[in-house]
Amino acid sequence: MVAGIGWWYFRESPLPEYGPAYREYAYVTNGKSNTVTIINVLAFRAEKTLTVGSNPTGIAANGKKNEVYVVNTGSSNVSVIDAEKNQVMATKAASMTARTGGRYSHSKREASLCCS
Repeated sequence: MVAGIGWWYFRESPLPEYGPAYREYAYVTNGKSNTVTIINVLAFRAEKTLTVGSNPTGIAANGKKNEVYVVNTGSSNVSVIDAEKNQVMATKAASMTARTGGRYSHSKREASLCCS
């Protein structure tokens, strides 16, 4: 019986069929070049590179608003990316210290950094 459960759990499963309009992206900060690279994970290729503030070190996503927040520690601000259009919508001032990592809370309109 255990072998039967193991087979069922580890059996080969087909990948889901998504429509041609389905997109899935990864957002990667490039600290020294002050950019964020947008990678199409379905095609495994870089789609676009966006210029953001100085020394982007942290990134967070808001699924409800379809936005991506980039903490720019070198320029003490947060860049807001529209995940539907993959464009920088705004850059918000933030009070922060120069540490790596970060999180942006849209409801509180503040960036907080964490130690790495």
